[in-house]
Amino acid sequence: MRLTVLAALHAGLALAALHAGTAPRASARLSSRRHVVMATPPKKGLTRDELFAQMQRSQQQPRRPPGRQQPGARPPAAAAAQPPPPPQQQPSVGSTLQLPPPHMLDGVPEPPASLASLADGQRLLVLVASVESAMSDRLRQLLVELQGVEDLAAMGAQVAAISKVPASSLRKLGRKAGVSFPLVSDQSAEWLGALGCASDGTPSIFVVGVPSMSVLGIFSAAAGEKPPALVSRVVEALPDV
Repeated sequence: MRLTVLAALHAGLALAALHAGTAPRASARLSSRRHVVMATPPKKGLTRDELFAQMQRSQQQPRRPPGRQQPGARPPAAAAAQPPPPPQQQPSVGSTLQLPPPHMLDGVPEPPASLASLADGQRLLVLVASVESAMSDRLRQLLVELQGVEDLAAMGAQVAAISKVPASSLRKLGRKAGVSFPLVSDQSAEWLGALGCASDGTPSIFVVGVPSMSVLGIFSAAAGEKPPALVSRVVEALPDV
């Protein structure tokens, strides 16, 4: 009888110890589970399985990377494009060329110090001007045709040309075509802007008096007129200016 009572007491103590050791863990699991469930407020009327599925969807929902535009959102408005500056009016015959001091000009054989320096001491400067940025056939043919005029120096005239063509291409022209008069590269339009050249690159020929820098004549190719015909018109007009 005494052994039976002692065995019952031992069993009771073991069971109490077992409950005492596991109760905090169960309570912790319950507290943790309650915390997870309460992180997303449940909707009324949902079963436990529906709540569990809702939790899984919220955890699997992809996050949008920062900076990526949300689907359906309007793209940001682009900055309004600035209108191009209006072209300057071409100088008229009788006016005086007012060109700024050169800062970024390049040239062959060297950058010009001034417009008058291109005349090389002659009383007239025959200046070919074009806004072309690449050496086109019409500009090349015109420059080569002017190079072939032999009596310009006898008439007190010196030829020069200014364009946006890079200096490397101008050197190539001088080397291959034998063009020896000054060739100016004005890629920033320091002087070309004041000359009012045609925006389509059509060359203009200015006959300028030196040192007054007065415009004595302006020539450009008529419709269908070839470079030899244009050069002939300029040369014929030189003695009268």
